[in-house]
Amino acid sequence: MSSSIVIVGSSLAGLRSAEQLRSQGWSGPITLVGEEEYLPYNRPPLSKQALVDASRQPVEAMHEKLAFALKPRLGEIKWLLGRRAISSDLKKQQIAFDDGNTLRYSGLVIATGLRARQLPLSGGESRRYRIRTLNDAWRLGQVLKKGCRIAIAGAGFIGCELAATARKLGCHVTVVDAAKAPLINVLGKAFSEGLLAYHRSHGVELYLDSQISEIKHDPDGGPLCLRLTDETVIDADILVEAVGAAPNTEWLVGNGLDLDNGVLCHSDLMLPGYPNVIAVGDIARFKNPLFDDSPRRIEHWNIAAETARCGVASLLCHLEGERAPAHAAPRPIVPSFWSDQFDVKIQGIGMPSLGDTVKPIAGSLDAPFTSGETFSLGYYRDGTLIGIASINGEKQQPLYRKMLLDERERLQAVGAA
Repeated sequence: MSSSIVIVGSSLAGLRSAEQLRSQGWSGPITLVGEEEYLPYNRPPLSKQALVDASRQPVEAMHEKLAFALKPRLGEIKWLLGRRAISSDLKKQQIAFDDGNTLRYSGLVIATGLRARQLPLSGGESRRYRIRTLNDAWRLGQVLKKGCRIAIAGAGFIGCELAATARKLGCHVTVVDAAKAPLINVLGKAFSEGLLAYHRSHGVELYLDSQISEIKHDPDGGPLCLRLTDETVIDADILVEAVGAAPNTEWLVGNGLDLDNGVLCHSDLMLPGYPNVIAVGDIARFKNPLFDDSPRRIEHWNIAAETARCGVASLLCHLEGERAPAHAAPRPIVPSFWSDQFDVKIQGIGMPSLGDTVKPIAGSLDAPFTSGETFSLGYYRDGTLIGIASINGEKQQPLYRKMLLDERERLQAVGAA
């Protein structure tokens, strides 16, 4: 079999892997297979501006606006879109797809990402929506009209961004979440309580510390009736389920892999026992030496590019017969994220959720939601800076990244002393 690399997954992580293969010197065949019929596109706008655009343009025009530019260095690549991987034999180096075809490979990149989770409840299926794909966003955009009563299950990033977008479109918005404040598990109590007050000031109604327990639908066209665990009853025209995402790993079952919450990898993204296979993007669960020895999946946008860079280097090292890497990333993978909600931009770097204490770095938490001033909060674990979250702090992000990396170097120097 001639050397060839197959990338399964045509979202951002798959595209960045193809780019890295060319940038790092691979001139052989690359086949990129994707379940969606679209070339790779940018997903963060799907809960924001793309929903606004959806009401006034066809889905093809939305894709044209969101599609990533294909860089000249990609060269010749075989695209197989609209195909879903259903099984694999990693020992035989073979993948089967839902159209009945199979592919052989020398090197494999797993980039199948995530799918939106659903509430474990039945009822009102025709009025229930999720946001993960372009088609999802376009379908939801058709019903987000002024006066629409939208209930959102989940106050994470997608739920909060959607709430802000729907309010701007003139919808009546109700958010339900089991937590005590939006994004509290990511940003901590102080930050999330400020965010809670900010959303309420924009007319978002929030039912917290509660969950949807029952969904009833009037078949004659009446509203959805949502009963919560605290016995509150909410009427809504539509329900959007923003309750997280599940890794697309079913096609990998039977290969002896650890598929508990994604694909377990070495820190260089190689799969244990399969040096010619890597996993990239938010499906990969790996140890990050920047933090500790616990493998984690990270769903932030920049992880696609960071893991592609690291993983491709490991894959090519094996395929080109060089000494196998020592299962350590060539440089730290620094997670970063952002979220646009109403008039503020929330940004984070590192892993704020791992912190046990917080200290303000700049500004006051009350100011950024009302005056546009910059606020930054440092997150520490055992006295070590492990993450930073900010509002209106775009210009400070390079400095915050340097602060995290400097802290890591300091700890390494102490450990070596």
